[in-house]
Formats: sequence, structure tokens, C-alpha cells
Amino acid sequence: MSERPAQDIAELVAQAAGHPEGLDPLLDSHLETAACLYQLHPVKVEAVRAWAAGAPEPLAAAKARAQPSPVTQHSWRRPAARTPVELLAEAQRRPDGLDVLLRAPVEAAAIQFQAHPFAVEQARLHHAAQQAPGALTTGRPS
Repeated sequence: MSERPAQDIAELVAQAAGHPEGLDPLLDSHLETAACLYQLHPVKVEAVRAWAAGAPEPLAAAKARAQPSPVTQHSWRRPAARTPVELLAEAQRRPDGLDVLLRAPVEAAAIQFQAHPFAVEQARLHHAAQQAPGALTTGRPS
């Protein structure tokens, strides 16, 4: 690995150490969960994990310097609050968007739509309720 990517990853690890959840979820949790929590692409999470496996001393130093920020004062981006109807409308505008929203792992869909995983679950439940027999229709012919 060249010097710059290793330095980028070391900086990312140092930044993640200040996350309110700390550094451990980045290294140990489910891939899509870590990506969603830290607002990273899953490939970047894998790169960090590969780096951490081969660099125990810098990782230990990053953990030792870790000072998680209080939740109320951190600068991490939180997904915008979105309604199930908004998520479904956006999914219908995207090619294969409805498939991703309804069938992908919830964390992956949350990343794709920049929404909280709970919002994705609510959109799935809302869509299922709309599809149920006797549900209110949108006025479109079937």
C-alpha cells in the first residue's frame, strides 16, 4: 500500500475514534452497519479494517487517543429525517430504486437513500400496507 492511502486511513481512524460510538464498531460490527454509522462507503470500511489488521501499533495509539465526542456536540452528519412517503417517491424515481429500498439489507438501503435505517423500515411497512388487499389506492388503475 502506498504512503498516502495509509495516511488517509490513519486519519480516518483518528477521526472515527472521536465518534460518539467510539472506534470499535468501525472495526468489529457488521459491514453495512459500520458504513451507515460512520457515513462511509463499505469499501472504505473494508480498507480501514485491512489496515487495522496489519497495523496494530498505530491502531492502539488511535484507540489510546480516542476521546469520543458527546452526542450533542459532535459534528457527524446524521441522516435527514424523511417520511416513508418521501423515501418511496424517491425510490420510484430511481432505476431499481424500489428494489433497493424494499429488498436490500436495511443498512445498505439507508446508505443509498441517505436515510436512517428506521426510516427505511417504515417505508417498507408503508409500501406493504399499500399493497395489501383492500388498502387505499392511489387512484391509478391496476
